[in-house]
Amino acid sequence: MELWDEELEDGDKIDLFINQKIVLENFEIKNQKKIIKIPFSNSDVSVTVIANNVGQKAPNTVSLILRDKNNSHKIRTKLQQDEQAYIMLKSNQ
Repeated sequence: MELWDEELEDGDKIDLFINQKIVLENFEIKNQKKIIKIPFSNSDVSVTVIANNVGQKAPNTVSLILRDKNNSHKIRTKLQQDEQAYIMLKSNQ
């Protein structure tokens, strides 16, 4: 997974959870992409993004690309403070 601020880098901060375990805490999203490897040891993986603030310009925006060997999917969140986006990934294997 890649995540970054595709718009104005304005101090948006998030918490990122994978399978209810915190991976990034109070992380400031930048224009430079952050790469996170998602372990697929189970058939289902949950990803949760929580907006800790709205930076200098609302809303809190995060762009994500979820990528595997064959596919990639781009997702964009636009959240107010304390709102969250939840994604459930399912493996076909």
